[in-house]
Amino acid sequence: MGLPLLPGKTVRDAIAVCEELATSNSSYFTNPNHMPSHARDDYVQWAINVEDKLRATFRAPEVYVLIDTPRHRDICTAHLGQHLVPMINAELAQRGRDLKAEADRFREMQTRTKSAPGKPLVLDTNALLEYQPFDQLTWKQIMGGPARLMIPLRVLEEVNAKKYSDSKRLRRRARILLRIEERLRDSSGPATFDESNGHTIEVVLPDRPRRHYPDADEEIIDVALELQTVHDTVKLATGDTGMRLRAKALGANVVDLPVEWRHKSDDEVDDAG
Repeated sequence: MGLPLLPGKTVRDAIAVCEELATSNSSYFTNPNHMPSHARDDYVQWAINVEDKLRATFRAPEVYVLIDTPRHRDICTAHLGQHLVPMINAELAQRGRDLKAEADRFREMQTRTKSAPGKPLVLDTNALLEYQPFDQLTWKQIMGGPARLMIPLRVLEEVNAKKYSDSKRLRRRARILLRIEERLRDSSGPATFDESNGHTIEVVLPDRPRRHYPDADEEIIDVALELQTVHDTVKLATGDTGMRLRAKALGANVVDLPVEWRHKSDDEVDDAG
C-alpha cells in the first residue's frame, strides 16, 4: 500500500492515526443477525470517518486506494441481504490489518532512519556528477559534524544512465556509480568510507511501491521530505539552482555546496563522442 504523508506531518502522526483507526474499527463489526440496511449504514459511516481522518495526515489519492476497494464498492451497491454482513465484517478486518501494517511500516522506517550515526544528508544527481568524488570530500565541514550521506535510488539510476552519455566528461564521472555499488554490495547498512572525513554512505531504498515521477528532481525532493518527517535534521545537498529553489519552496532543508568542491574541469569545453 504505502500512504505518503502530507507536508508538515510526521511519522509520529502517521503511526498514531493508523493505530487508532486499526483498533477503533472493531466497534463497527456487525452481529450476523443485524439488519443488512443498518449494517451498511454503519459501515458507510465508518468509511467516511476513516477517509476524513486519513486525509488529514496523508495524500488523498493513496487514501482513496486504501478505502475504495472492489469489496467496498460491492458493499455500497449490492442488493440488501444477509450476505452483506459477512462482507462488511471481512472488509473491516482487512482494513484493520492494512492500517496496522502501515503503522508497522512507519515504525520500521523510523527505526531505520535513526539507526546510524551522523547528520543525514541526501545527495542529488548534481552533487555526484558536478562535484569532486563524494567520498573524498570533508562533509563534516558543511554539516558541523559527522555526516550520514544518503543517496536515493533515483539518483543512482540517473548516474547509471550517464555512463552511456555522448559526453566523455559525464561518462567518466558516472563511474562513481561503480564505486558506490562495490562498497555497498556486501553491506546491509551504512558503510563507512572515510573515518578521517567522518561520514558514512547508504542507498535509500523505497519501503513501498515507488510513485512514478517523470521529473527526477521531484522524486529526489520527495525522498528528502519523507526522511525529514522522521528526522527533522535531514538536509538535501545540491548545486542545481533550480532544484534548490524548488526544494526550499516545498519545505526541504537545503545545503549549499562549496564552490571549491566543484570539478576543476567544469570550465573546460565538453567534447562529445
